[in-house]
Amino acid sequence: MIRPAFLFYLKKELKMIFQTPFIYILICFFSLISGILFFNYLMAFKNNPQGDILNVVLSPFYSNINFIFIFIAPLLSMRIFSKERDNGTMELLLLSDLGLPLIILGKYLAILIGGLSLLLPTLICPMILAALGLPSWGISFGSYLGLFLTLATYLSVGVVFSIYFDGPIPAAIGTFGFLLLSMFVLVLGSSIDNRMLGDLIKYASIPFHTEPFLRGAIRTFDVIYFLTFICSSLYLTWKIFVYKQLIDSKHYGD
Repeated sequence: MIRPAFLFYLKKELKMIFQTPFIYILICFFSLISGILFFNYLMAFKNNPQGDILNVVLSPFYSNINFIFIFIAPLLSMRIFSKERDNGTMELLLLSDLGLPLIILGKYLAILIGGLSLLLPTLICPMILAALGLPSWGISFGSYLGLFLTLATYLSVGVVFSIYFDGPIPAAIGTFGFLLLSMFVLVLGSSIDNRMLGDLIKYASIPFHTEPFLRGAIRTFDVIYFLTFICSSLYLTWKIFVYKQLIDSKHYGD
């Protein structure tokens, strides 16, 4: 059963996100870029009606949204712990009856909901295709599920770097660097002649598990990969926080 104290805490975190203009600037920017991309792909399909709607419009559109998430995730996650340090409220939060795991989970869910608010305006795109007589609900469902899991994974990486670094800028740079490295791993795995080794390297890359969703294919082991990655990242965040508390207590003790 969900504890009322946790719901109150989550509501407070959401209020902190949606009461600042930053999230609305991100939503407007993301919607503008997504709208331009969708319009361009739709015009390309109109000029080539023999083309496949999946390959001409849907797959490149959702792939570009996934790429934009690499830049969005660090911005959403970089301040979730540093603002508590700056305000001096982290110690007070730790004294609450929530416990550290729920504190981490609440902050993570808050930025995840904030990230999902960016996706909401793009739901009009499959509706436009349906109005044009090009229904794509099955592919779009798989794509949005993949985008949700990918965004959740990217943000979990951001949570780790946010707790590891004291400042928001290093946290954002670290998150962006890790996500960029994950894309490089996919390219590296694709360039290796040894298929077994290449597949093994690609499996470690986050985008490798996103691609099937963007074609409408939902594979169980991809879902398991995302969920395992997210849980591992949140657990690592907890361990890093405990370790830093231990180091700080020894420092003050000396």
